[in-house]
Parts: sequence; structure tokens; C-alpha cells
Amino acid sequence: MYDALILCGGLGTRFQSVSTTKPKGLAEIKGKPMLEIITDQLVRQGVSRILLCVGHLSNQVIEYYNSKRDAEYIFSIEDTPLGTGGAIQNAISMINTDPFIALNGDSFCKIDYKEFLNFHHKKNSYFSLVASRIEEASDYGTISLDSNDQILKFEEKAVSGQAVINAGIYLLPKDLFYKSKDLKKFSLEKELFPLVLSQESCFAFVVQSNVVDIGTKQRYIEAQVKIEY
Repeated sequence: MYDALILCGGLGTRFQSVSTTKPKGLAEIKGKPMLEIITDQLVRQGVSRILLCVGHLSNQVIEYYNSKRDAEYIFSIEDTPLGTGGAIQNAISMINTDPFIALNGDSFCKIDYKEFLNFHHKKNSYFSLVASRIEEASDYGTISLDSNDQILKFEEKAVSGQAVINAGIYLLPKDLFYKSKDLKKFSLEKELFPLVLSQESCFAFVVQSNVVDIGTKQRYIEAQVKIEY
């Protein structure tokens, strides 16, 4: 199985109404830290090497995972926030597999990783992402797909109604970040992916599972009911 990289280094500004002393990834859902829910799913499905991109309150995440023995955990530390793209760029030399799995550390979507990888290879996709079809997408950025699930574009804000949203789980080639080597702080979704779509064929693995994030106090409260692990 490929290496997995988890983005968990953000400041979590909107989450500070829940806690200012604990990083968002260690916030508990039914007694278990959000990050551990994510890493448990990865380990159960064969991932044995996990890279955590840490920043804000990083010492707590490092201490927590240094005591775990179910996989190899390594850390890429951001002195200042680099954005989702910059964080991966900063850690790219530490990744041993090509491609590699990358995912957000503040959201959860239950998927079968082997099916996701098979989809990626079958489509001969340059990069692939997991997407979820939801009934009400007005609070989310959405993805436009063609009939073959090829990604056409990313939309900042959706209209009300059913749409496909980004689940924040990716299968990425390392050379994607060689293309962006001159950038330091940037977003995958807003800056890098739109440029790549004009040059490469990239696909969305659409699942029925819900995407649950803990980005705000209200969503954190709702996650206590919505997340099942």
C-alpha cells in the first residue's frame, strides 16, 4: 500500500471556539481523537507508513503518535502555515511511494482504499480524488464532472441542491509538486488543481459515504452523531 500524508498543520482559527489549547486533530469524537479515527481507517486497510504534516500545537500531535506502534509515523513540521499545497510541497522528500495518498486531517469519509486505488489505475488518472454526492451543497465548494467522472472544474460556491463535493482524499503523483517547486504557500484546490486540469486527465471516485468535518464548533457537535467508526 502507498504512503499516506495527512494535512493537520493549520491554525484552526474557526475551531478555537471549541479549544485554544488542543490542536483540531486531537479533538475527540465519541472518545477518540479525530486524527486517530482517520489513521485507524488507513492502518486497517494496509497503510503502514503515515506522514503527519503538523504546525499549530504540533508537539501534542507528535507526542501522541510517538507512542503508537500500529504503523510508522513520521512528521513534517511547518513553522508557518503553508496551505494544503505548500504543506505537501514541504514534505515531498519524505514520501517514499509514487503515487501517494493525501488527506485532510479535520474531515472523515469512510471509503475502501483498494477500490479507490483500482479506480485510479483503471482510469489512468494523473491524480484522483474521492468525491461524495450530497443532497444539499450550498455550504460547500463543488466539483463538475463529465459522464465518465473526469473532473472538469472546481466551483467555489454551490447553488442549493444536489451536487458532488470534494471529500479531501487524494491520490497524487510526486511530480505534481515538482511542477510547483517555485511556490511556497498555496492551496491544492484553489491554485494547483485548476492549472493541472487543463493539461492532464484527472478523475473523481464518487462514493455514497458522507463527508463529515469538524471545521467549526457546530460541525464538531454534529460530528459526534454523524461519524461512525
